[in-house]
Amino acid sequence: MTVKGGNIAISKGIKFRTLYTIALMIISMSVAQWIFGGQVYALQNTVSPTWKFNIGSEVRTTAVSGNGELIVAGAIDKKIYALDRSGTKLWEYQAGDTPESLAISGDGSTIAAGIHGGHVISLDKDGKLLGDYSVGEYMTDVSITNSGNTIVAGSWNNNIYAITPTGQSQWFYKTDDWIKAAIVSGDGGIIISGGKNGNVTALDRRGGYLWNRSAGSEINDVSVSLKGDLIIVSTQSGNAILYNRQGKTIKEFPTNENINALGVGGDGKMAIAGTSNGVIYALSKTGTTLWKSELSGPIKSISISGFDMTVAGDSNGIVSGFDDGGNKTLNYQAETTINSVAIANNGEMIVAGCGDYRVYAFDNRNGSMIPLVTPTPTPQPTTANATNATNSTPTHNRTHTPLLLHGIPGFTGDIAFLALIGVAIIAGRKVRRR
Repeated sequence: MTVKGGNIAISKGIKFRTLYTIALMIISMSVAQWIFGGQVYALQNTVSPTWKFNIGSEVRTTAVSGNGELIVAGAIDKKIYALDRSGTKLWEYQAGDTPESLAISGDGSTIAAGIHGGHVISLDKDGKLLGDYSVGEYMTDVSITNSGNTIVAGSWNNNIYAITPTGQSQWFYKTDDWIKAAIVSGDGGIIISGGKNGNVTALDRRGGYLWNRSAGSEINDVSVSLKGDLIIVSTQSGNAILYNRQGKTIKEFPTNENINALGVGGDGKMAIAGTSNGVIYALSKTGTTLWKSELSGPIKSISISGFDMTVAGDSNGIVSGFDDGGNKTLNYQAETTINSVAIANNGEMIVAGCGDYRVYAFDNRNGSMIPLVTPTPTPQPTTANATNATNSTPTHNRTHTPLLLHGIPGFTGDIAFLALIGVAIIAGRKVRRR
C-alpha cells in the first residue's frame, strides 16, 4: 500500500486478499445460517439487565411466576420481597427467619416459602399470609403444584410433607434417613425425594408408596418434569441418574464432579445438571448428551423453562442463558456470587438473586436474551387423516429476535445467493492468479 498526495492507492494483492476474506466470511455465515435453521446468533458478551433492585441484604433465593409477571426474592434480612416485571416493589413480608427456598404456583396465585428453622409458609399474590406449618427441623427446598393446591417439603427428621396452602397437613411419609431434596411434579401426580443414605423414593399424590431405588451415595438434588415422566437425581459421588415415572433407570451419567444443581424441562424432553467445576450437561430423555457447556465457576443454581430454555448462575457472578439447542445467548457479569436463578415457564422473564444485595431481571418477551420457544398448535385432523389423529403430538418452534451482526439488523436475506457471490470471488481470484 502506498500514499500519494493524501490518497491511498491499494495494491491489487491487498485488494484480492480483502475480497477473499469477505468471501470466506460470507460462506461461513451461510453455513452457520444453514446449521441453525435460518438464524445466526452472535454471543452478547455483556447483556445489560432490564432492571436491578437493591434489597439491601444478600439475596438467597428467587422464583418467578409462569407468565413472568410476579417475581419473589428471599433475603437474609428474613424478608420476602415481591416485584412486578417492571421492577416495582409490590410488597414485603417479614418471615421471622431467613427464607431458604421459594416456589410460585403456575398461575401465580400462591407463594410457598421454606423458612430456616423448620417452617413452611404460604402467601397469596398480594403478600397476605395464608398458612404457616411447622415441622420443627431444618427443611429442604419447597415446591408447589401448578394449581397451588399442594406444597411439598422434605425435612431432616426423615419426613416428606404435603401441605395445603392454608397450612394444614395433607399427609406425611416417614423415610429411613434425612431428606436431602424433595419435589412434586407440576401436575401433582408424583413426589420424588432423595435421602442422605442415597435412597430415592417416589410417592403418589396421596402419599402412597410407589417405588424406592438406591443411587449408591448421598443425594444432592432431585428434579422432575411437569407430568413426572422424567426424573433426575444427583449424588455426591458425581453421578446424574435418570429414571422414568415407574422407577426404571434410563441412564446413569458419571461427571466425576459434585453436581450442585438440576433441572428438567416441563415437556420432559431434557434434563440439566450443573457441576462444581462449572460444567453444564444437557441430557435427553433417553440419557444421551444433547450439549455441554463449560462456565467460569461452580454452578450454584439452574432453572429451565417449559420448552428447555436454560439459565444458570455461578459462584463467579455470571448469569448464563442457553437456547433449547444449547447455544449460549446470554452472558452477564454481576459483582459477586449468583445464589439463585429462575426463568418463567414461557421463557419471557429471567431473574437472578445475588450476593451483592440485588435482584437482576432480564425481560425476554422479545427473545433478545434467549430465543423464545413457543408451542405450535397440533394440526386438526381432516377426514382423510382422522384415523391417525390419536398419534399426533404437539410440536414447538423457536420465535427469535435475530442477534445478527450487531449494527446490521435484519441480515437474513437470501444467504444462498451471498454464498454464491463468495464462491465467485474466490474462483475469480484463482483465475486471476493463472
